[in-house]
Amino acid sequence: MKQLLTLLVICQMTNLATSQTSFSASNSYLSASSSGDYTIYSNSATSLSQIDKPFVLVEGYDTKNNNSAINTFGYISSILSNQLGIQLLSQGYDIIVLNFADNGDYIQRNAFLVVELLNRINSAKQGNEQIVVCGLNTGAIVARFALSWMEANSMSHNTRLFASIDAPNKGLNVPPSFQF
Repeated sequence: MKQLLTLLVICQMTNLATSQTSFSASNSYLSASSSGDYTIYSNSATSLSQIDKPFVLVEGYDTKNNNSAINTFGYISSILSNQLGIQLLSQGYDIIVLNFADNGDYIQRNAFLVVELLNRINSAKQGNEQIVVCGLNTGAIVARFALSWMEANSMSHNTRLFASIDAPNKGLNVPPSFQF
């Protein structure tokens, strides 16, 4: 609730433009594709064709699939020290928050949704500014896999920086009771 209130205050103070779009991955893993949505938070852009300084934020661990872009943006705008979301907006970044329909799906399957989003941004954005990709906990693992897969398959992701926040990069021990 705190994140939502913070976001409402930010939107009122900065006249923040937002836009949400649902989409699916073009590639499949084990005969199924991932889907989700992305929301753009910007000082002026409401579509990918209007962004010029993209910052992609990949949703983190969400056991019940009830988080939304608002929760993720609110998290980086209020809970993380130095109010990262507000600082990015003030520096002219267009923040694109990726929200998976099934956060607990295969990493590979969700990574193909990241690949799809990066391809869409690269084909639609204005200017030559490269993308910054940031993943929150398991979202960082998914994003890192997507970027590596694109490189291994000679695809240009046009990413200048990858950031990982609170990711289990060396693995994670999850009790069986929590897994079920």
